[in-house]
Amino acid sequence: MSTESIARTRSRIVQSPERIKRTIITMSGTAIEDKRIVALHEGKARDLQAKVTALFNIEKVCPRPIY
Repeated sequence: MSTESIARTRSRIVQSPERIKRTIITMSGTAIEDKRIVALHEGKARDLQAKVTALFNIEKVCPRPIY
């Protein structure tokens, strides 16, 4: 093996497997939380879109303001 080949192989070896494992666990937790937040926002967006649609439908039926 050449020195260059050895250097490339060493650069691929994980120096701190426990640190990498902790990082992966943290990233996994963050991804789960982010998915939960996105789901909440999507639900809120659907609710708001339903309200906007209802208001547009009311506006079609009663185009003049009601006082």
